[in-house]
Amino acid sequence: MKRILAFLILFALIIPLCPVSAVEAAQTDIAISVGADETERNFVWYSLSSQPGSLRLWIDWEPMEYLGAYSSTVAKATDGEYFIHRVTLKNLLPEIDFVYQLVNEDVESPLYRFSTPALGDFSFVFAGDPQLGESKDPTKDREGWALALERISSHEVFRDAAFLLSAGDHVDEKNNEAHFDDLLHHEALTGIPMANVIGNHEAKSEIFSQHFFRPNDSADYGVTKAGGDCYFLFHDVLFFLINSNNKNTEPLWKPCLQSIPIPFGRSSPSTIPCTP
Repeated sequence: MKRILAFLILFALIIPLCPVSAVEAAQTDIAISVGADETERNFVWYSLSSQPGSLRLWIDWEPMEYLGAYSSTVAKATDGEYFIHRVTLKNLLPEIDFVYQLVNEDVESPLYRFSTPALGDFSFVFAGDPQLGESKDPTKDREGWALALERISSHEVFRDAAFLLSAGDHVDEKNNEAHFDDLLHHEALTGIPMANVIGNHEAKSEIFSQHFFRPNDSADYGVTKAGGDCYFLFHDVLFFLINSNNKNTEPLWKPCLQSIPIPFGRSSPSTIPCTP
């Protein structure tokens, strides 16, 4: 009895010393997206902390060079429990290996890594319909997706891929957070930037827009609950990700003609007098 009493007293003394917020502030569902161009990366993660978090960044040299901490924006997630944290990194140089760490309150994530590709020619991985949850066997779906990501992140064929272009239908049920968890809870995705097209399975899901921080996401064109049309520029290649789930019958395009050549390039949007 004395031993049991002593144990209970010790347990009661230890419990208050445990940082309760440490568990609550832990980061989950980490995703990197391509930015507006090849010099940017968008980061998003979930935390139970409502306070702004930060992303610490280093160059992966020996020793590592600390570049600073970047504060996150914060918004309430649809589930009513978590908060969405977002950070955009800009002016990233090519052919650099970076190390980053997410911080919420006193909780620090493990160190993660990502790289920027060299200038010039580039490659990317095209994938579609992972549709986590479709088989009704969560373990099977999660393991299959994990195997695909492992090959993308480690196989020689994909070694120099700049990003993963996902053609949609990421999950089976649009409002099922467990399906999004199965999609995102993979170490490989902490280092692979994604470009995510909105599929019909998630088109009516606000959760999709909260888990993916897509560049130039339109509030006017192709809009559903998941987001709109979006675009990004990568090494002088302009990518349009069209949300074809918008069934608006109004004209989406207004063709225009002019008698002089249009100077295509990075500055062309500001030089074309025609507007959509």
